[in-house]
Amino acid sequence: VNWIELVQSGTTLTIKTTENFESNLRKGEVMVMAGGLGRKLMIEQAASDATIVTIPDKLELDQWGGKYQFDVNANTKDWKVTSDADWVKVLPKQFKSEVLIEVAENEKREARVAKLTLTAGNTAKEFTITQSGIMYHIMPYLQFGASLGQLQAF
Repeated sequence: VNWIELVQSGTTLTIKTTENFESNLRKGEVMVMAGGLGRKLMIEQAASDATIVTIPDKLELDQWGGKYQFDVNANTKDWKVTSDADWVKVLPKQFKSEVLIEVAENEKREARVAKLTLTAGNTAKEFTITQSGIMYHIMPYLQFGASLGQLQAF
């Protein structure tokens, strides 16, 4: 395997490994031959902790909602995503390293916040969606029977 390096100095054999950035255990074998004898050494290297980065790391949306997508950069394809809000539907696409989301229209005046949680092994990453509430419109009262043109001019 290419992650194991052997360095011999006299009668000493040093085994070095490169860092394991993957979230899976790695296994390799080293065959040592000396004086007609051979021994096989099994080398196992622990998995790295999972890393998850989202691009962007949050969304700020208007009241209308819609369909959106964000990228997931992780050192494993074995990640999951969940939502704490029923107004956000999530569709993870691990093979494309992305998450598709559909956000419903906010029909209330108050803004709302949803938290998506991406998990891989013992690692969790939070992704926040903030959606504004219904916009307030204050129309001036010019005079009874004012035309739309007068209102727009105001």
